[in-house]
Amino acid sequence: MTVRGQRSRTMSEPQVRPSESRTLRRTVATGALVTLRGAEESDDRLAEALSMAFLVLLESLSPVERSVFLLREIFDYEFAEIGQILGKCEVNCRQLLRRAR
Repeated sequence: MTVRGQRSRTMSEPQVRPSESRTLRRTVATGALVTLRGAEESDDRLAEALSMAFLVLLESLSPVERSVFLLREIFDYEFAEIGQILGKCEVNCRQLLRRAR
């Protein structure tokens, strides 16, 4: 029997309390809960891989593209401010960031 406006819950659906985190509430197609517990080693490997990928990305950019990328993406500077710092116009800085991405 269902209450008006609610659907019945099947046995394969996990019951999740609203107080649990968003990560715990996400489910995969099989209905199992996705958790990140016990994944410290894989987290460390993932962090190392991401760090290496970021370094490779930065090394592949020209010095001006690297500057625009870091100032905008990491330090959240406005394009006008970046342009003043680098001696470029705002439109040029936008294009440099687009190429860098």
